[in-house]
Amino acid sequence: MPDGIRTFDRREFLRLSALVGGGALLQACTSKGPSSSLGPTITQSGPPGTLPAIANGAIGVSMISANQPVNPGRQMFSFALVEADGVTLVAAPTAEVWLAEGSTDRARGPYTATHYELTAYEETGDQSPKSTLSGIYAGEIDVPDAGKVWTALGMYRTGDGRGAGTTTFPVTTQTLPAGLGTKAVSTKSPVATTAAGRAEICTRKPPCDLHSISIDAAFRTERPTVICFATPLLCESMLCGPTLDEVIVASQQIGGGVNFIHVEEFLPGKKLNPPPPSLKTRSPAFRAYGFTDEPWVIVVDGKGIVRARLGPGASAAGEISSALQPLLA
Repeated sequence: MPDGIRTFDRREFLRLSALVGGGALLQACTSKGPSSSLGPTITQSGPPGTLPAIANGAIGVSMISANQPVNPGRQMFSFALVEADGVTLVAAPTAEVWLAEGSTDRARGPYTATHYELTAYEETGDQSPKSTLSGIYAGEIDVPDAGKVWTALGMYRTGDGRGAGTTTFPVTTQTLPAGLGTKAVSTKSPVATTAAGRAEICTRKPPCDLHSISIDAAFRTERPTVICFATPLLCESMLCGPTLDEVIVASQQIGGGVNFIHVEEFLPGKKLNPPPPSLKTRSPAFRAYGFTDEPWVIVVDGKGIVRARLGPGASAAGEISSALQPLLA
């Protein structure tokens, strides 16, 4: 197996696809053509600069992303690439992302995406449910016009050649929860500074310490704030715990000057028993933001404006730190 390739359980892979909108695993531009040891070769052609032309000759892989509506503009985009066998996760150091509305339109890009290993679960001693997803790609893209469904092509290169796959996402001007450039909701979130108190407001095992300040109080400090919306114990995808762990590691890397907050979706309460998951049993702070899935991570600047919106799905400590850097200059 070539360097930079990881394998993970297919069951976990399906959990990931369910998390990111229930979409089927998208095939590469074509599944026909001569085969290599890694899978079928893409043999579509098109005008120079189009997605088919860019992908032509690459090995067909699957590309998984959130597939959820986004607003136009520059923003972080994360995804996973999986080999044709459906279980082998690509972990080449970088990947290219190209965007186009149609197969005959000239593509925008390339945008560079960095591969991030998800190692914080082991580093932080988490005992919550865990997905075996070991890494993601993330990088900034410039999303074009609203009112259309755009196609993203992800392509990686190794010593064995290239691999490429596609996914789609709608672009809208409608207001999204914690939309980029919008004012973040200033609301109270539970605060606890002891282990016993944290156990009442956090389902992570052991409870995390990102509950020392309420969201509204954090905004009054006029410092950047990172908020993780996650329920480690009850997360169907089992990505909430690992994502929260990545936020914890990012908080350790960044140090002072930034507020880090975990908003638990389902509060355990004094009986340390969270309610059955439902829209009605979500915590007030979680409901205030309007998210209907998890995990999400948002980065808010000192004026309370959302500057990064990562999710739903896995986020990496390096990705979060990268989003914070412009706010720390």
